[in-house]
Amino acid sequence: MPSFNQVKGLAAVTVAEGKKLGEVEQLLIDPDAKQVKWLLLREGRVGGTHHYVAAEAVRAIGPHAVIINSESDVKTPAEAPEAEDLYQAKRFVVGNKLVTDKGNYVGRVSDCDFADTLKLTDIRVSTGIFAKPLFIPAEQVMTIGKDVMIVAASAIQNPEKQEQKQEQKQEQPG
Repeated sequence: MPSFNQVKGLAAVTVAEGKKLGEVEQLLIDPDAKQVKWLLLREGRVGGTHHYVAAEAVRAIGPHAVIINSESDVKTPAEAPEAEDLYQAKRFVVGNKLVTDKGNYVGRVSDCDFADTLKLTDIRVSTGIFAKPLFIPAEQVMTIGKDVMIVAASAIQNPEKQEQKQEQKQEQPG
C-alpha cells in the first residue's frame, strides 16, 4: 500500500517505450470518491511543464518508479480538463489543515495511504513537533476542501485505536 510521500518524486516510466515521462509531483484526488484520479507529472526543474496521467493508466507503483502503460497516456492540461480542474481547485490532502466536524483544529495532514486501487485508506496527521502522528481512516473524512479537511470528531477521540493503528503501520515493511 503506497503512501503519498513514497510516490511523490518518483520517476514515471512507460512500459511500451521504456521512457521517463517526468516525476510525480501531486496526486489529484476526487474529493467525493476519495480516490486518486490523476497523477500530476512535472518535467524539468521548477517552472517546468506539467502533464497528467489518468490513474487507470498506472500499471504499478514500486519503490523506485511509477509504471505507466505508454507515452500516449500522458495528457496536456488542454487534453485533460477534469485533471486540470482538480489541480486548479487545489483539493490536496497532504499539507491541508484538519478540523473536526465539531470545529476543533487537529493538525496538518502529513501523509496519506492508498490501496493498490489508489483509493484513499487513511491519513496521517501531525499534531505537534514531538507528538506521534494520528492515523485516521478515510471513511472518517467528511470533506476534502481547498482550505481545510473535515473529519468526524469520533475519529480523534479514541486514543487506544490510534495507538494500535500506529503499531500496525510501524510493523509493515516499506
